[in-house]
Amino acid sequence: MKPNKGWGIALIVLGLVVFTGALIDLLNPVEYVKNKASEIVGFPLEGIDWDDENAVREEGTLTVELEGIETLRLENPAGRIRINGDSNAKAVTVHYTKKISGFSAGDGKERLAKDIKIDVNRSGNMQRIKTEVQNGIFAGGRSMHVDYEIIVPPSLQIEVDNKAGEVTTAGLLSAVKINNNAGRVEVDGFKGKLDVNVNAGEISARGGTEIKAIDLSANMGKVEVAIPEGTNLKVDARTNVGQIENELGIGEESRNGLNRELRGQTGTGNDGSITLRTNTGEIKLNNELGR
Repeated sequence: MKPNKGWGIALIVLGLVVFTGALIDLLNPVEYVKNKASEIVGFPLEGIDWDDENAVREEGTLTVELEGIETLRLENPAGRIRINGDSNAKAVTVHYTKKISGFSAGDGKERLAKDIKIDVNRSGNMQRIKTEVQNGIFAGGRSMHVDYEIIVPPSLQIEVDNKAGEVTTAGLLSAVKINNNAGRVEVDGFKGKLDVNVNAGEISARGGTEIKAIDLSANMGKVEVAIPEGTNLKVDARTNVGQIENELGIGEESRNGLNRELRGQTGTGNDGSITLRTNTGEIKLNNELGR
């Protein structure tokens, strides 16, 4: 029996459609992240309504004394986090907002009190703040999360472990380490070492002083860093699917298929290193002026 030419053409067209769709995803990593984020992180991000005006809320403020404390660590399953350095701060001020969507006012307040606890404890020179959610951030089709706004002395070292939600820091003069499963991370100000890891989301960093090491890594999302003038840092940047925008004009870019890699240095390269990685997304290296 002779093969049916019509079926052959149909299969070729189908293959081209599938390939083209995949190629569009690869060439538009931001949209790909949005579409695939829930699959990547393992829970439905669309189920979290960050700005639900009808959400039941509970707000409060904690003050944490700093004697003997070098590092503040925040662990949160879901919520937006902002940490600001303030040279006038003598202690850590933590303002939290618990939110739960999908409940009546009475039931929501009862669930907030019962299911969401904020644990504050100290271990050695580390102060830990941990959000504990008894039944997970999703319960019966409803969602809950905790937003934090924290004021710290700029020299306090910061560690954040967040599962979902935007994390921003500003005005810090210390080492910063952030792990965020899903959500944008923006850092404006750090000293010495910066370590950021994101599964699905963008990373933006600037304002570094006395830089020793910058490590920024995203599974799916754009990675951008601004480097001050006068630095002496080795640079190693690589994206498996995406472009590298090199405003610094350093090194040479190599290409292998969709992969892009840049290696170079600022100044002598003897003072530290910058390592940038993203599986799917763009990498940008910018000049930072006026710092």
